[in-house]
Amino acid sequence: MERLPYSPQWLLLVGRNEEAFAVMEQFDRSGVEREKAELLARQESERSDATLRETFRDSTTRWRTILAIFLMGMQQLSGIDAVLYFAPLIFQQAGLNSRNASFLASGITGIVLVV
Repeated sequence: MERLPYSPQWLLLVGRNEEAFAVMEQFDRSGVEREKAELLARQESERSDATLRETFRDSTTRWRTILAIFLMGMQQLSGIDAVLYFAPLIFQQAGLNSRNASFLASGITGIVLVV
C-alpha cells in the first residue's frame, strides 16, 4: 500500500516548504508556481500574533462565536440528556405508575443506547 503524502498546506504551516512544493509537483505539474505563490501569500497573511481580546474586537468574529456557543448549548439541551431527564414523566403521563415508568425509562433507554 502506498503511503499518502502530507497536505501541502499542512507542510507549509509547519515550515516544511520544500516538502510541500515537492508534493504539489507530484500531483499537479501545471500551475505549480502560481499555486506556490498563492499558498505562501496565504500563509503570510494568516500568521498573526493577535491576542484573544484583539480577535473578539471584530464584531463579525464575536457574533459568529456567540452563535456557535448558542447552537452547541441548544444541541446539548435538546439531545439525549433531555430525553433521559423527562422519560419517567412521559411514561407517567402515558398512564404507567411511577415505579413502572422509572423502570421502563431506564430499561428502554439502556437498550436504545446499546443498539
